[in-house]
Amino acid sequence: VDVGFDPAFVNVQDDVLYTGVFYMAGPYDTPESMHLTAPDGTENHAVMYAYGRDASSDWGFADVPDTVYSIPDKVQGMAMTPDGRMVLSTSWGLSPSVLYAYDVDRLASGGTYDVSGDDVPLVFCAPSSLAASIEAPPMMEGIDQFDGRLFLSNESASNKYVFGKLYGGGTVYWIEP
Repeated sequence: VDVGFDPAFVNVQDDVLYTGVFYMAGPYDTPESMHLTAPDGTENHAVMYAYGRDASSDWGFADVPDTVYSIPDKVQGMAMTPDGRMVLSTSWGLSPSVLYAYDVDRLASGGTYDVSGDDVPLVFCAPSSLAASIEAPPMMEGIDQFDGRLFLSNESASNKYVFGKLYGGGTVYWIEP
């Protein structure tokens, strides 16, 4: 299914499919249309689409996202917690990864975002709605929630990069948010 960008991550929770793009200035630029400023002045350079379940669709989800999230740089995964937080995993190279947990009820609304001619509600992940941030080992990318726990995995190519082996490549971690 063509979502209009090269997805860096995908997750399905509670009948919603989330998929987003990775941004890092230089090697991983995104279109200017994704460079958005939140009401609190925070500038994000990437987006994540949230598609609701649609059993009549060929792929099981709506053809147009229900919501577009403006997300921070270097996001490589996301998960929703049972208590209403959206957790975004960010990482790049040997720097520590950071998990950002946003209070979904406090995300700032930002009008609409054009998705192939459809105006979709836009919300911002910005410091004003940040509930917590947690440092994690470098290269944490995959993230999922099950039974109240967050499960994290390292960069899938950590063997290729060799140094990934020094930071727990091949290990699945879990935390209770």
